[in-house]
Amino acid sequence: MSLSLPRSPDLEEGQRKHRNTLARSKPAKSPAVSRKYPARPRRTRLIWALVCLSALYLLLSRSLLSNRIPRTPVPWPPEPNADQTSNPYVPHHVLDVGLTVDARQGFISDLPGVSARCFLAFLPHSGFNNQRIALENAMLLAYILNCSLIVPPARLGIPLPYRPFTTLEQHHLTSAKHQPDECVRGLNYTPPQCTDRRRFTLVPWNELVDLGPVRDELGLDIRFVHGSKTPRQFLYHDLGIPEESILSLKDTELYHYRICDMPHTLEEATPISKYRDEWHVDYLRTLADAFPAIHFGSLFGSGRLKLLRPEYVMARAKISRTMTISHAAILDSARVIRTKISKFSSDEGFYLAVHIRVGDRKFKGAAVKNARSIWWQLTTMLGISEGTGGRLEYRALRKSRKNGNNALQNSLLTKPPAEPWFNKSAPFRPHTRCISRHRDLGVEATYLGVPLFIATDAQNPRTHPSLAIFYKTFPCIFVLKDFDADLEPLLSLRRPGDEYPSGRHLLPLVDAVVAAHATHVIGTQDR
Repeated sequence: MSLSLPRSPDLEEGQRKHRNTLARSKPAKSPAVSRKYPARPRRTRLIWALVCLSALYLLLSRSLLSNRIPRTPVPWPPEPNADQTSNPYVPHHVLDVGLTVDARQGFISDLPGVSARCFLAFLPHSGFNNQRIALENAMLLAYILNCSLIVPPARLGIPLPYRPFTTLEQHHLTSAKHQPDECVRGLNYTPPQCTDRRRFTLVPWNELVDLGPVRDELGLDIRFVHGSKTPRQFLYHDLGIPEESILSLKDTELYHYRICDMPHTLEEATPISKYRDEWHVDYLRTLADAFPAIHFGSLFGSGRLKLLRPEYVMARAKISRTMTISHAAILDSARVIRTKISKFSSDEGFYLAVHIRVGDRKFKGAAVKNARSIWWQLTTMLGISEGTGGRLEYRALRKSRKNGNNALQNSLLTKPPAEPWFNKSAPFRPHTRCISRHRDLGVEATYLGVPLFIATDAQNPRTHPSLAIFYKTFPCIFVLKDFDADLEPLLSLRRPGDEYPSGRHLLPLVDAVVAAHATHVIGTQDR
């Protein structure tokens, strides 16, 4: 089927059709207009409008009002008496800092017991170990910037995973709700921040770790948040700092930025880093001088602070040494367990430990490989030769082994092993319960009878596939579940404000303390 257009004889013959127009009285002579390019002025205006809109968009996207910080690090600070006005490395403020410096200093000085430049806050996330790393970084940063540190409580139990700043802060707010139904309203699933309060507890860090010595030594002012307040709520409710005066450095990804003290600029070659941005401590000092409070997002990451100054390196070491558990109930439970394990040692107080992480999403996929890696490290440090270790591994895993594949073992032993812990020329005399079933392999195999404590997040360690190689080679293994009766006092512990006993959330810390007090310990590499 075809459609035909209406015919127009005049157009087909090439003639133009004109409308009769009314004659104009003025102006007498109209300016000449080109009929060839009638749409050029309109097209030109449209192009210029698009150019202006694009330029405006670029300016707004680069603005610091979108919570981004200039990436250019600044080098070593000038001498105290140097002329600041002539220093080209002092960054210029390109954002509205709210309060003036004088007003900020007056505001801070009005707060009782505050001698620091400003307040520093951050948002914790993930498991206990990651929260500990973030706290160490925050303490070191507060020391460098001379800021009072706001420390949120440790979350034990179901963790909050990392999220960008705004989302993570909202998750902290919603997790404070005691009724899960109120938290999940409007959702068809239950996110971690809406988990039943029985599945996690909040413990102030000063109840877990004694930070008094390092506070005195480094002159740190630390304010511990109790309860479910967020750092921002603590700043403006408890300290009275106006919310609009809090500078939020909002990260959008876990490795958004790292902080350095190296004197280089972006023009110089910098090593490849997983961090997207790099901020210099001297620029952060200018922000600390301009704002009464700086609120970071995540401070997790062993490489978050790339510091080379000897003063900072020493401060980091002091902070790290301080981060040992001092909670009385945890230490009492660990002491009882250590005493019972030591009874199976020929040398009083002697036992070994391994820490094997298999439950976290990061480690679950490589659980078997990581466990076998730790097993090889352990047998090597016991003085067991590569050949004997290979025969032990074959016996333990021959049902799951295909064609006697030793690829993993060989790859693990490409580096020369460290000096063994024991003199293997003399046989080890284990407890009668701990005699190895592999004695036929010689003197080396007698060292398999040492008491071994396995700290792990596996729900059922004795049946977990990744731990099978340990149970089939070491006859004297202990795990935390073997001491349920000794842990009952801890399990009944109830913190003020908790509706339910919260002691079970302290069990992973008992696990870690027992392992840490072993004669030798090997842990899962964080990679």
